[in-house]
Amino acid sequence: MTTSNLQKLVGIKLISEMLRCDSVRQKERGDWKVLVMDRLATRIISASCKMHDIMSEGITIVEDIMKRREPLGMLEAVYFIQPNEKSVNELINDFDKSHALIPKYKAAHVFFTEACNSELFTKLTQSKCAKYIKTLREVNIAFLPYERQAFTLDSPDTFYITYNSTPVPQRAAHLDVIAEQIATLCATLGEYPTIRYRADNEKVTEFAHAVQQKLNQYKADDATMGEGVDKAKSILLLLDRGFDAVSPLLHELTFQAMAHDLLKIENDVFEYEVQTPGADQKLNPVQKQKVLLDENDELWTELRHQHIAVVTQSITKKIKDFAVQKRVKESDRTERTTMKDLSLMIKKMPQYQKELNAYALHFNIAEQCMNAYNRDSGEKLCSVEQNLVMGVDAEGERIKDHMRNIVPLLLDTAITVEDKLRIIMLYILHKNGITDENLNKLLSHAFIPSEKKNIITNLQYLNLQILQDQSRHDNGVSPDLGRATALHVASELFIKSSGGGRRKNIPQLRKERSEPTYTNSRWTPYVKDILEDIIDDKLDSRQFPSIGGQKTLPIAPTLQSTREYPGWMQSRRGAIRSGPRIIVFILGGVAYNELRCAYEVTQSNLKKYEVFIGGDQILTPKQFLRNLEMKLRQDDEQLRLINTNFLLSSSKRLFHLTQPVGLKKITEKIEGNVITYEGEYIDDNEKNVLKLSGPEEVCIWCKLDRRSIHIQHTDVLVLRQYLRKDGTIIPPEISGLCPKQNEKLHTLIRHARMTGLISYPTVAVTKREPLLVDPTLRPEFERNNSYWEKYEVLQKRGHYLGP
Repeated sequence: MTTSNLQKLVGIKLISEMLRCDSVRQKERGDWKVLVMDRLATRIISASCKMHDIMSEGITIVEDIMKRREPLGMLEAVYFIQPNEKSVNELINDFDKSHALIPKYKAAHVFFTEACNSELFTKLTQSKCAKYIKTLREVNIAFLPYERQAFTLDSPDTFYITYNSTPVPQRAAHLDVIAEQIATLCATLGEYPTIRYRADNEKVTEFAHAVQQKLNQYKADDATMGEGVDKAKSILLLLDRGFDAVSPLLHELTFQAMAHDLLKIENDVFEYEVQTPGADQKLNPVQKQKVLLDENDELWTELRHQHIAVVTQSITKKIKDFAVQKRVKESDRTERTTMKDLSLMIKKMPQYQKELNAYALHFNIAEQCMNAYNRDSGEKLCSVEQNLVMGVDAEGERIKDHMRNIVPLLLDTAITVEDKLRIIMLYILHKNGITDENLNKLLSHAFIPSEKKNIITNLQYLNLQILQDQSRHDNGVSPDLGRATALHVASELFIKSSGGGRRKNIPQLRKERSEPTYTNSRWTPYVKDILEDIIDDKLDSRQFPSIGGQKTLPIAPTLQSTREYPGWMQSRRGAIRSGPRIIVFILGGVAYNELRCAYEVTQSNLKKYEVFIGGDQILTPKQFLRNLEMKLRQDDEQLRLINTNFLLSSSKRLFHLTQPVGLKKITEKIEGNVITYEGEYIDDNEKNVLKLSGPEEVCIWCKLDRRSIHIQHTDVLVLRQYLRKDGTIIPPEISGLCPKQNEKLHTLIRHARMTGLISYPTVAVTKREPLLVDPTLRPEFERNNSYWEKYEVLQKRGHYLGP
């Protein structure tokens, strides 16, 4: 059975339910619309749709609702936004004359990512914007499809809000929003699953009941939700980050996790340097190129879950097989593979540049990973980490004194503070906590600043035992810690009590795995054990109780019509999935090695169960450490100033925005240990230079008087807004253009007609504006030599030629 692709499922739903609904779909050629989105909506669209998919549905411009935009009163707008206070206020302001002299768009088609609460709905319907709204719907897609089997809620503040020791006022409201987002995921997949959750955590228990309430609401609206063969077996597994604090801390050696840990990859965009082989570096300097690592890269999806040692071998073999398949000359082949050799092959075989560039890219990434691994003492770090979390060495011998291996790493000044923190945290998890005195000694020996101590101690808010105290010796260790560390050796599962005896910690023992592993890749994320227990129906119902789900027998599958999907969508759609699914959500973020487990379990059970996994964010070890600082992120929009004109770097589908009017200044404010970066608009010194002559009030609202928009005769979509159906130009009394811009408009339209971009008027307007000769009827030698007709040149010199 073919596995589903979450990105394609979301793309199909957005196109069919939003852009192809009766009120929005393009009814005739030239019926163009503007797509206005907030940050999450933009990321959803970009991850699931390509730009030509959007353009083919009549979308001509994509705008960010949070930025200042030019009014386009001749076009209708499709709003795809979250139903929150900020986005709804921006929507209302677009049509409120107290904020703008004229409405920004002709009408509004509003689509919310999820259900809108009654307060915001009332505010919207009672505003002046209401009379412009033609469509108001809920799409119920409030999650980001990160990969074909992975998702994220794009909510980096969830960790702080959920696990902060100080009660956060908006915690309940925030978790309610998260629950709604999870429910939209289930609705998109057509699942009404049974919820399994970790009973040892009160936050997860409360969260599970909130999700069940949301699912019941969706089920009430759509009775077919969850129907199908074996759909009653579908499971929604809710976990807190404390169930496994080891996996986000380890140095992982599979390709994707290793690259995100060791290399500078932001929003899945990898930047690398390219040097032309054999060229002079002064004449041809090194060029930087950016590439996106996502589902559209077939080689990346094939290699990302493989061990780094296998990756380098696999790429080398593929290059050799490619050379044989394409019958490359023996002289052009290379016995050993290096970046220099690949560059020479690309130079000698330009006809295969696309294929060889793909191999060169991933070989470059693997090479940089290994360079960073060797430079940062990766071999020593990985060996000590694996011995700590497994409790035994590579030969299976129990390690009695871990400090003998740890101390040299802590004293090594070449190892970064972050790596030392990871080692200390893994050691504390292994020991089920240490005293505060011993922790201070470790920090001192490792030359770690004292302000970093809270990163370690904040692990206790994940229900983990970090600092030993008298109550620990009296009451034993929390079962959460044993489950989090999940060590293999039974001797590690006992601790000494204050009376000198020994008592069992009662953790769940890990599965014994027979498949071969690399010495420094012995750890298996705990989520894989849980997934396999669910499939085998062995998951402990006391530790993971269940609520909700199907109470009746599964309903036989019914045939689904594909008439609502065009041909290009049917090919992307694939086979309709009717079997059970397991959806895993980790409150606090999901690590890359845990993403890998979802794919491995899906393949190992012969795709009987399909596994989707995600969290409020995708975690790298560095991100996990930043989260443990427990600092609330300031406004997300301010922290993402680098994305002003580049929306959603996690996809090849790039949407560009019109430039905001004015200049932005970034200011830095320091309050205690918190640094806040703010972007504010300031006066532009160029305004006086670019300002048109005449009274300011005449031109300030003129649609064409914007220094950030440089209109040319080729901008046909803009120019057509000022033309009637018969091809004549709308007078300035109606268009609202000032005399200067009206003159400019006439000139641009005249040039567009000369070059055949705009048709000529069907009737003669006046004797001074005669019907001009079609450029295609000019003599062959004059057809494309100028924008200007001969009579216009004479006319400019003072001669008038009649019709």
